[in-house]
Parts: sequence; C-alpha cells; structure tokens
Amino acid sequence: MIDWWRLAANALGVLGLSLALATWSYAYAEARREGDKVAQYFRAIPYAPLLEVAAVMVLLSLTFTETRPWARVWWIVCIILMGWQLAQRVWTHHKA
Repeated sequence: MIDWWRLAANALGVLGLSLALATWSYAYAEARREGDKVAQYFRAIPYAPLLEVAAVMVLLSLTFTETRPWARVWWIVCIILMGWQLAQRVWTHHKA
C-alpha cells in the first residue's frame, strides 16, 4: 500500500529544493548579466524570501518524515526560526 503522507512530505521537499535551485539559477544569471556578485542578489528581494520559503518547505518535509521525537522538535525549531526571519524580511520590506 502506498504511504501517501510520506509521498506528499517527500514531494514537498523536492519542490522546496527545486525552488531553491531555480532561485539560485536565476540570481546567478542576473548577476552574470549585470557583472555583479551572486551573494548580493541573495540578500535582495525577491531572492532572499524565495530561498527562505524553499528552506521552510524542505524543513517541513524533514519534520513530516522524521520518526525520532527529538529530531522532529529540532526541525520544528528550525522552521520557527526560518519563518521568523522570513516574516521580519517581509515586514521591513513592506514598511519601506
């Protein structure tokens, strides 16, 4: 029988990694075209929030597939911290 819960959790992780790769690829292409460093694009809107959303997706996938309670708590703490960072970035950008 197919474990649909685990399949969905793993699909979420794959989508998160795909989003991170696509964001990195686009930022890299923009940096090469403009002659800038890629690192400065990763700190800017919209690249930084997209990378943070991708990280939250991967962390959610890890949380849903984890069986050890202490590790699940660790992934949840990481999700909360990443979500807080994302919320701060969006809030400061929205106020500016």
